[in-house]
This record gives sequence, C-alpha cells and structure tokens, in this order.
Amino acid sequence: MSKNRAVKRKAYESQGNYRVFSLYENASIDMNPCKSPANKTIHFVGDTCDNCDGMVNNLTLDAELLSENSDKTRKAISNKKKGIVKVPRPPNAFIIYRREKKAKHNDVFSKRTEAEISKVVGKMWQNEPEDTKDMYYRLAEHAKKKHLEKYSGYRYKPEREYNNNDDDIIGKIYPYQFESFISWFGIFLIFLGIWLRWYAMRINKFFTRILRIGEEFIVTEGPYRYIRHPGYLGQLLIWIGFGLSSGNYLVALIIFIAIILTYLYRIRKEEVVLLRTFGVDYLEYSTRVSKLIPYIY
Repeated sequence: MSKNRAVKRKAYESQGNYRVFSLYENASIDMNPCKSPANKTIHFVGDTCDNCDGMVNNLTLDAELLSENSDKTRKAISNKKKGIVKVPRPPNAFIIYRREKKAKHNDVFSKRTEAEISKVVGKMWQNEPEDTKDMYYRLAEHAKKKHLEKYSGYRYKPEREYNNNDDDIIGKIYPYQFESFISWFGIFLIFLGIWLRWYAMRINKFFTRILRIGEEFIVTEGPYRYIRHPGYLGQLLIWIGFGLSSGNYLVALIIFIAIILTYLYRIRKEEVVLLRTFGVDYLEYSTRVSKLIPYIY
C-alpha cells in the first residue's frame, strides 16, 4: 500500500465518505438493466476510485452480504458448538475479497481446501489494480461502521487462552503435573547441584568435561571423602532439578532416564582409566568410598 493511498483511506474512515441508500432513492438507481440491482445499496463518494459504483454492481454476492460477519467460518462454528458467545471481528478488505472470489469461482474452489483457496486468492489480490483494492477497502470501512452500530463499544481482544481438551497438545500433557512444592524442590536441587559441582572443581582442579588424569595422587578431601565422583553427582542434581521444576512428570522422567544412562556410562569409563592409572591405591580407595551416593552406591 502506497503512503498516499493509506492517507486517503484514513480520510475515508474519519470523514465517512460513503453513504447507504434505499434501492428506491433516485440518486442510487442505475437504469442499466444488465446490472444487478441487488448490489446498488452502497454508493461511494470519493476521488480515488472513479468506478467503485460500477464494480460493486458487478459483484457476484450482494455488497451488504459481503460486509456481514459470516457464521460459516470454522471459528464461528466451533464457538457455536461449544456454546461460546463472542462478538466477531468486522471483516477486512481481504476477507471480503476472498468471499467474493470464492463465490464467483465456486465451481473451481468447491474441490479445494480452505488453505488452498486462501493461497490462490492471495495471489489474485496481489495482482489486482489499485482501484479494485480501493473498492474492497471501502467495503471494509462500510462493514466496520455496520459492526460498530450493531456491537456498540466493541474492542478487539486477542485470544490468550489454552484449551485443556483432548484436541489440544498442551491439554494432553498438562494433566501429568506435579504439585507445586515438587517444582520448588527441583529448583532447590538445581542450586545444590551447582554448589556441589563448584566445590568439586575447587578441590580437584583437573575435574573437566574432558576425561583425563592430571595428577599423580588421588584427591580424598572435601566431598571426595564421601563419594568418588561429586562433580558428576552435582551435574545429575542439576538436570534432575530441571526435570522436577518443569512441573511435569513425563518431562522429568525423560530427563532422569537420559541423564542417568549418560553419566553411568561416563563414570564406568572413568573408573577404568583411574584404576589403570593408580592401580592398587585407587582400588583401595574405591572399596572405602561410595561411587556416587554416600553409603549407598
């Protein structure tokens, strides 16, 4: 849309440059019998669309019908089935254009889906001349005025709701939720894991993401006095905490299984390297100190 055309359309809205006539008012009657009198209810006044009245007369559907809110849309039908009473939005220029083209080419569009129709009509709209688009913009302004008269005080409110029904993905997951205190416990585990991992790295500077042995002695101070792999335990607590804090036990279960299998594999490989490096000393240390959970495992 050009800037000039946008300004002019705004002027139509503020000045009300259209008016509605009776079919029997002399100023609106077209004596040409080839044109349908049904579409002579709207008469445009303005300087940007010289042939708007003529184009309105050639519409397939009645201009007033095009300007009405449809009760055949998927949303309208869905709301009716659910017993939801909601004021519809006034149709914009493209919606009116789409209705007209769908009716005009019904023999072709009747075999297509609504999405396919929208795609085809969208390309048709892009190729329309400016005066044709202006006519539909004016019809949209007329529809807006009628809508305000019918629903005074209407304000558009975007939908921000989630339907917890069987057809909704969120609705399928949502029932598998934790109590809120479990989510808070998960957050506590996250911070506990961060602290334990930091403490393990502070005591053993060679604890890294890469599996390697960097010292000639075994660290047995701090958390290493009770478990052989406190850094991994810290990471496990962080991930398990994330799962619990999600509030969904399916998410927590997936994270728990994946992370346990991953770190058990990593610990088993590291145990082999440590035993090969330190021999009897590490074997004696491993018999006294638990691997991951104090006094349990």
